[in-house]
Amino acid sequence: VYGMIEEIKRRDRLSPESLRQLHSILDEAERTVGFDAILLACTELSAAAYELKSRGALIVDSNRMYARAALERLGIRPAT
Repeated sequence: VYGMIEEIKRRDRLSPESLRQLHSILDEAERTVGFDAILLACTELSAAAYELKSRGALIVDSNRMYARAALERLGIRPAT
């Protein structure tokens, strides 16, 4: 995953090969331990959020959480 983060820093997105690799990692995790949500805890990984929505798991995107918290702190009610 570290290589994917570096790729996003360089290209602002993941290549099709990296997206396939990410899905492969998630497929293996789903088979072996299962999950209900995917936590994109590194802010660069937000670049993959749209592609991961098709998996059907809840996507928890740290960038969205930071933005929501900042707006709330400013007294602005974020859209849902």
